[in-house]
Amino acid sequence: MAEGWHVTSQRKTSEITSGGRFQDVMEVHFTTDSGTDGYVRVPVAKFTPDEVQKRIDAEVAVIDAVHNL
Repeated sequence: MAEGWHVTSQRKTSEITSGGRFQDVMEVHFTTDSGTDGYVRVPVAKFTPDEVQKRIDAEVAVIDAVHNL
């Protein structure tokens, strides 16, 4: 289990890439221990627990740094 946050929901959706193409992604919502909600989008081809944790950990690091200002 990750420290500092937990997943609250996830859903499959799509987004437009910088090249103008649609790509399927999983949108994973989370809440930090301090109560801030956020989400990350992961391409379906890269959707693994390790990839999701890596992306959320990076996002939470920024959220926590701002929260502590």
